[in-house]
Parts: sequence; structure tokens; C-alpha cells
Amino acid sequence: TIFSEGNIMWLYMGYGSDMKLIGGGEIVKREFDYGDTVPSCTITAYEPLHRMANTMPDKAVIYKTRSSDIVKQIGRKKEYSGAIGALFSVDKIARLPVFTPRSEVQKFEETDYHFLRRLADVRGWNLYTRFDEQIRKFQLYYGPDVDKQEGIFRYEYNNKSILVEDAILQFSPEISVIDQTAEVKIVSV
Repeated sequence: TIFSEGNIMWLYMGYGSDMKLIGGGEIVKREFDYGDTVPSCTITAYEPLHRMANTMPDKAVIYKTRSSDIVKQIGRKKEYSGAIGALFSVDKIARLPVFTPRSEVQKFEETDYHFLRRLADVRGWNLYTRFDEQIRKFQLYYGPDVDKQEGIFRYEYNNKSILVEDAILQFSPEISVIDQTAEVKIVSV
């Protein structure tokens, strides 16, 4: 039952006691193979945004509030609850300013994900989740793309004449490491 559909799993990588959390997902499918070789079980898991991509309102919905508050409201819907309760935590979403006085409209048959993705794309922002190990939920993030912001750190290596110890003074990322992994294969022997 540990790999039942709807359960949440999180993945660690590393060696020995140096294990790092690399992500988590909700199990959506499991397949068993009892072929001629060693029996195996294939687990398919997605972050809960897959639920948002399959959930849509029965009619058009008009929101007259900040876009960040819209994301929080949708992230708290009862449709996004599982065996551990609410899948999303929205407490990391800052109260972002209103850019236009007009209302936002989620069209009929527009999924929650596509509506929120549209809100983010119009503003040039990100909408994504990361599994939070402490609270065992997926933090929902919505806001400016941190990979495209101005560099705020610079690394000075071992320059004892200027700094007492190594310090990060400026850093400008060129790629986002978070989204570089498309597939993880786990083999148990």
C-alpha cells in the first residue's frame, strides 16, 4: 500500500548519511511486471500541479483581487487535498501588488493551472512547486523569476587580505539547476 495511487512520495539522492531531498510527487500510477526476469514495479508520480491541469470551474469565475491572492485562493481549494490533507502550502507567496485595476477572469473550461500560468506569463513570473520536507507539503511559489533577477552575490575565494574567510559577494546564475532533471530512475538491487 505504500505505493498506492494518491500517496505522496519524496526522493532523496546522495551517499551514506549525506542524503539530499531532490523532490517529491503524488503517485498517479503503478504498474507491476512479472516477466521472465526479475519482477519490477514502475511508479509514476507528478507534482500536484497535474491536478490543477485537470481541474476547471463549472462556469467562468471573476476575481477582483491581487493575482497573488488569486493563486492562494485556488491553491487552498478542497480538490487539492490528499491522504496528508492539503497538498499545497501557500504561505511563501508574498502579497504582490495589483498591476491593473481590471478583474481577472478564469474562462469556462480553463483549468486552474492554465489560468494561473496565464497570470504568471503576463507578468513574466514563475508558477511552480517544491516539496517542503519539514511540513511534508508542496510549497506553491508565484512571483518574479529569481533566475532572471540582478546578481546580488559575488564569490571571492580565499582572499585573506580582504576578507577574514570565504564570502559570497555576488552571484549571477546562468541556468536554473532546479528544472534540469526531466526523469529520475531508481533501481533497487
